[in-house]
Amino acid sequence: MLPLIIVLYFRGIPLAVVAFIISALAIREVFKAFEKIDVYPNLFFSWGALVVLYAIHFLFPGNLAFVTFWLAGTVVAAFIAFFAVTKHKAVDLSATVFGTVYIGFLVYHIVMIDETGYGVMVWLVAITAICTDIFAYFIGMFFGHRKLAPTLSPKKTVEGALGGILGSVFGSMVFFVIVHVGSVPHILLMGILGSIMAQLGDLSASLIKRQIGIKDYGHILPGHGGIMDRFDSIIFTAPTIYYYLVLVMPEMGS
Repeated sequence: MLPLIIVLYFRGIPLAVVAFIISALAIREVFKAFEKIDVYPNLFFSWGALVVLYAIHFLFPGNLAFVTFWLAGTVVAAFIAFFAVTKHKAVDLSATVFGTVYIGFLVYHIVMIDETGYGVMVWLVAITAICTDIFAYFIGMFFGHRKLAPTLSPKKTVEGALGGILGSVFGSMVFFVIVHVGSVPHILLMGILGSIMAQLGDLSASLIKRQIGIKDYGHILPGHGGIMDRFDSIIFTAPTIYYYLVLVMPEMGS
């Protein structure tokens, strides 16, 4: 927890470096999982694309045109690379592009948040995800009865999901009291949306695990599984907070 606090406090280069490492490790875990069902994504292509994305960040900070070009260029380059290497199948190409965008690009939105005028909101990504997990777990354990998605995650309940949203709102409001950035309606909405997307991120990662037939993505974190198991909830939360900040808050005069 202390390293996370340090990174979120300083943001900037430390945040970008940590986001890059998390993405690289998570992509590796997911690609290794795909191999269990005879799908072989190209890890080095994905890592190369990730290096280019973060190089763009450091060379052209805040330039969304280059990021958009990277997104399109990655897909085109993947097609060219895979058609040139005949031993790979179309499904390998799809898995490579999927992992690069699903993890690499979506997690990169944490760095994009730091480049907005609301950089401190990177805290909100962590707060909504962590508070959602904690409150969903305990409320689900004590009050949960109705299954939320039994085929994906048998232990998750509707009551736990609602508790996660309440926990996220509570954590977000404490955050607002401390930093006084934005306004109460905005923070409430981001707390709710962030929690919903955190839970969808968790369920989407569980869906992949169930399809592949594994319990955890890895064992790099004793007692918590892999990097992907620990950070899957921020994959959808980071883009949600980012696009809310750039599309909604300016229009509402925040």
